[in-house]
Amino acid sequence: MAIKKILINIEDTERSAEFYTRFLRARGFTVDSVDALVRPLKEAGVRFHLDPLDAEGEVRIAFFYDLDGILLEFVEGPLRYHVVYDEAGERADWGLGVPELPRFDRVAITAGDLDDTEGRYAPFGYAKIGRIHQPGDPRGFEIDYLKAGDSILEIFTFDAELSVRGPRLAAPGFPGVVFDAGPAEAGLAVGAHASGHELRADADGFVFAVEGHA
Repeated sequence: MAIKKILINIEDTERSAEFYTRFLRARGFTVDSVDALVRPLKEAGVRFHLDPLDAEGEVRIAFFYDLDGILLEFVEGPLRYHVVYDEAGERADWGLGVPELPRFDRVAITAGDLDDTEGRYAPFGYAKIGRIHQPGDPRGFEIDYLKAGDSILEIFTFDAELSVRGPRLAAPGFPGVVFDAGPAEAGLAVGAHASGHELRADADGFVFAVEGHA
């Protein structure tokens, strides 16, 4: 089981289709060269949240926004975990190699409790494979990586108390993901999406749909 689709709410279909095919080649976001892909985005005036830099885990990253304000990330290089929980899973991740086209393979979730989140997504096939420390960040957080198939959930946990944002099912942006299979009653039902998917939310407000039942 793994992520099958990403749901995106947009204001202009043709405009967004041109953006994703022109700059991201419609696949998204593990890449062979961050700087080479950032260059045309900069030239087109795309807004950046974080310019390219070398990050923890021996990768190079950059954060930018699409036309509807969705925060996207480029990641260059195989991630080197500070703590490895599953060596076979790590090798499988590295075995995907450097993509010829940008490859979408991960979604970030901010969680209140790591153990609860890990247990919540275990029925979807996700298991923890590694952790990256962020010692230089004043917010005090860790990133744990849960893997199922070729997709990864990046779980961010912070020292500070967090507020939960409610689902925004129709607003422009990123409402959630679609898992190819999972438990039918996972999460709390929050309504239908324009795509026809019945959406559910976990305890941290992360929204998802399930196409098949485990």
